Amino acid sequence: MRRPVAPNAERVPDGSHIVSWMSDALDKVRRRLWNQARRDRDEKSVKRMRGVKYAVLKNPGDLTDRQ
Repeated sequence: MRRPVAPNAERVPDGSHIVSWMSDALDKVRRRLWNQARRDRDEKSVKRMRGVKYAVLKNPGDLTDRQ
């Protein structure tokens, strides 16, 4: 087993890690909702959710009317 190089070091999350963690969490929720809508055969929700993954990652000013 390797010893930590800096055992008293404090981990400080930076902006890119926070965005990455948020994106992963949103993707898990999106997938869960997508799968539930498919199981329920809710075609309206399935259609509405297409492209949501990329829309939530965009800057609000860059969203299209449909998004």
